[in-house]
Amino acid sequence: MSLLLAALALMAPLADLRVGEADGVVRLLLACAGPCEAEPSGDGGFLLRGVEDSLSIDLSEMGVTAVSIDPVPGGSRLLIETETEPRLVEVSACGAQTLCFDLDLRAPEGTGEGPPTMSSVAAALSAMAAKGAPRVSDLRLELFNLTGLPLDETSCDEAEEALEEDAWALDAYRHVALCRAGEGALSEADGLLARLLAYRPDPLAEAARAAIVRQMAPLAKDRSGAALR
Repeated sequence: MSLLLAALALMAPLADLRVGEADGVVRLLLACAGPCEAEPSGDGGFLLRGVEDSLSIDLSEMGVTAVSIDPVPGGSRLLIETETEPRLVEVSACGAQTLCFDLDLRAPEGTGEGPPTMSSVAAALSAMAAKGAPRVSDLRLELFNLTGLPLDETSCDEAEEALEEDAWALDAYRHVALCRAGEGALSEADGLLARLLAYRPDPLAEAARAAIVRQMAPLAKDRSGAALR
């Protein structure tokens, strides 16, 4: 548990929960009302520290049979049940007080069949706990292929510095926006690119924004499973 959470002892309901799917990858986004973090629990789920909530959502049309959150000592337990075993489960902080859970449910390459059926992500979480979750981002690779701009830490820091020195350095502005996307802050990146495109035509920014929007997969669900408007 982080020092910040220990100091605040903050427990609050979720501010929002959204689910999106793109090309077989499902993203569950949890917006917390305060500082929060996630860690694998021993029962095949996640312990959400800083969150005290209770809900259950049916998302069977997206390959996720159910998402449930229940209060437990120290926070809340998150369980994500899937129709097929994920190839990868990745957890990241994708914004201020926001956690993203990405599940790769695509069928293995070279086969016409999906992976074995299972009731939860327990096996994937066990593998993650044993050797660490791979940090491979299809979006980062796609953005690099589209723009030729590297999204490593050094390149992103250089773009930030260039923009600080010259607020009209629009190429650096574009680069910073892509770095935000590479960090998982997709909404922020989309907003930055939208402002750039409102100022001038930019084919690279337009192509990158389209890729980001696809990744965001703006299918949102409220707690009853109805689409958010």
